[in-house]
Amino acid sequence: MFTFDQFSTDVNLADGQHPVWWKIINFGPKGHYEGNITYKNQFAFILPQNDEDEIISASTYVDIKPGQSTTLTKPDPQIYQFSTPVVAEELGDRLVRAVNGSGKSQDIGFGIHANPGRGPTPVLYFKGVREDQHVEAQFTPFLRLYITTSLETTIIRATSTQLVWSQNLDQLDDDHTFWALTRNSEGLYQVTKA
Repeated sequence: MFTFDQFSTDVNLADGQHPVWWKIINFGPKGHYEGNITYKNQFAFILPQNDEDEIISASTYVDIKPGQSTTLTKPDPQIYQFSTPVVAEELGDRLVRAVNGSGKSQDIGFGIHANPGRGPTPVLYFKGVREDQHVEAQFTPFLRLYITTSLETTIIRATSTQLVWSQNLDQLDDDHTFWALTRNSEGLYQVTKA
């Protein structure tokens, strides 16, 4: 399981900000397997469609750059939309902000464009953002790999998995980078640059 958010088995993840898994690659208990992931440095705020802790898709989203702010509104009884992002100097060059101006409490997601031709993939989930409140995200693309035997939903409430590898993607070369995940005879995992 790949995620951009670090979490601990000791933390109660029932309220507030929740990590969301970004990519899952399934491997069998034996043999050789391969998986590919692609990362594009484009952020977005999302109004997620959530079904029992499973983010199905984004009902609406807006691309946003560091230092910008957007507002979620409901201009029509059936339609939500994010405003065109504007520069908010107080955010500096790392933070982004989404204000809930929709008239009622909303769940808001923060994501990245990870799949060409598709909407953004959520990497953070903010539950129950109240009217006229805002969320801010400072995103450093620090990708983390956890090994797990089961994962029920995209929103991670708790985990008993162990961190195997982490890497700041801003520090990688633009060229393709390959990594090998191996498991030794004692069942311990290791990631090495291939």
